[in-house]
Amino acid sequence: MKKTIVFDFDGTLANSLQIAIEVYNSVAPYFNTRRIRNEEINHFRNSSPKEIFKELNIQNWKLPLLLFFVKYQFHKKVNKVEFIDGMKEVVIELKNSGYQLGILTNNSKNTIQKFLMREGIENSFSFIYTAKSFYGKDKKLEKLIKDYNLEKESVIYIGDEVKDIEACKKVGISIVSVSWGTSSSTMLKTYYPTYLVNNPEEILTIFADM
Repeated sequence: MKKTIVFDFDGTLANSLQIAIEVYNSVAPYFNTRRIRNEEINHFRNSSPKEIFKELNIQNWKLPLLLFFVKYQFHKKVNKVEFIDGMKEVVIELKNSGYQLGILTNNSKNTIQKFLMREGIENSFSFIYTAKSFYGKDKKLEKLIKDYNLEKESVIYIGDEVKDIEACKKVGISIVSVSWGTSSSTMLKTYYPTYLVNNPEEILTIFADM
């Protein structure tokens, strides 16, 4: 059975955490939410989404418009975003090994396409699937699987957040959690992902054994 690997973008493929924080901080005053200080980043990497939102005064009703403005500002800064060291090579190797690759992201499709075209690997991905809301990734995964007529047993997700693990468990698919993104290795371990990796090369090791 041909495996389909679905990547998260921010924090998994792209080293975009610092830029995402800068963008969030630029719009935070308009939503009466608290800015993130650089010295707090490690603290938030060891916190759950609910804990983060509580500390930053982000209520659920603010999320749709807040996410819209963050995505809009992020698109203008995508030229500053780089691949996580080693992840471009991982993408190329997995594609050459016959895996179907896709991206599920909260960013706009145009933003991701712009990034991939700049890196010269836009043809490595069969699809880019966008999620409009912060929550409900499990529903987006379910819809993605249905729209592309995939078998759950053939789908593996690669992401960097605890909510990715929760979503994959609800859907019933495997997940490779990466420790270099939004959530720390310590935080990810508490949610028991299928696999947990600390560097990109470990991803290739996992798929070499499949």
